[in-house]
Amino acid sequence: MNLRTLTLTILVFLVSGVGVLKADPAVNRALDESRKEIEQLKSEFQGEELRNQIKKLPLLKSDELRTLNSHQQLKLRDKRLEYWMQVYAEIDAAEAKEEISERVPTQENSERPEVIEVTDSAEQIDVQELSRQVNERLKGGSGSQLDKNFMSNLMDTKMKAQLSEMMKNNPLASLPREEIESRLELSFEGKPLGKMMKKYPKLKTLFVETARDEKALPSLISIVNKPEEMKHYGITVAVIFLVAFILNLLNSKGNLLKRIGKKLALGIGSFLCNIGAFYFFFHQEIDPTLNVVKRVFF
Repeated sequence: MNLRTLTLTILVFLVSGVGVLKADPAVNRALDESRKEIEQLKSEFQGEELRNQIKKLPLLKSDELRTLNSHQQLKLRDKRLEYWMQVYAEIDAAEAKEEISERVPTQENSERPEVIEVTDSAEQIDVQELSRQVNERLKGGSGSQLDKNFMSNLMDTKMKAQLSEMMKNNPLASLPREEIESRLELSFEGKPLGKMMKKYPKLKTLFVETARDEKALPSLISIVNKPEEMKHYGITVAVIFLVAFILNLLNSKGNLLKRIGKKLALGIGSFLCNIGAFYFFFHQEIDPTLNVVKRVFF
C-alpha cells in the first residue's frame, strides 16, 4: 500500500459515510438526546469552552453499544459527527461576529458609509476589505477551507463542509482509541482491508493514530487544495508508466530467468519512483503522517 492509497483510504473512511440514513426510531431518539445534551451545554458554556465540552462527548455511549446493532451504530455516529460539525461552525460564526463587533463601533453618522473610524486608533478601515475579512473568517479562515478547484468541484456540499471542518479542527483527535477502532472494524468488516487489519494489527493502529493526530489528517486533506501539484504528479506518473512500458518491450534479450528478473526490477523501480514523486510534490502534507508511521512501527 503506497502513500497515495493510504491517503485516499483515510479520506474515504472519514467522509464517505455508509449510506443514506433511513428512518430508524432508535437512532433518531439517540440523536434527539444528543441535541438536547448540546443545548444544555450551550446554556452553560460559550466559545472555546463549549467546543472543548463537545469534544469530550463520546460518539457512542456504552448503552448504545449494547442495544444498537452495527448498522444503527454507524448511522448514529455519522449523524452525531455531522451535527457536531454544524455546532462547531455556529461557534466559529458567533466568535467571528463578536470579534468584528468589537473592532467596528456603531456608526452614528450614516452619511459616511465608505469608511469607518476606529475610536482607539488613528487608522481607518475600508468597509469592503473588512467585509471580505468577515466572510473569510465565517467560512473558516484562509488556509483552513477548501479552495475552488477541479478536485473540490467533484465533491458535494456535505463532503466539502466536512473536509473544511477537518482541515481546521480534527474532530477525531479527542475521541478514545476504542471508539475509532470500533468504527474501523465496522466499516471494513468482511472487506480486504478489514482482513489485512486483523492479520496485521499494527496497520489498524496506524489508521487509529493517524485519525487521532492533530496534524496528520488536516495535512492529508489539504492535498485537495493542491490541484496544480496533483496535475504535475499525474503527468509524472504517466511518464514513469510510459518509460517502464517501453523498457518492458525492449526486455527481450537473455534467458527467461533474466527477463523475469528485469521485469521485477522495473516493477519495483516504478513503484519506488511513484512514491518518490508523491513525496516530492506533497512532502509538507504527508510529513505529519510519516511521523505517525515512525511512531507506530519504529
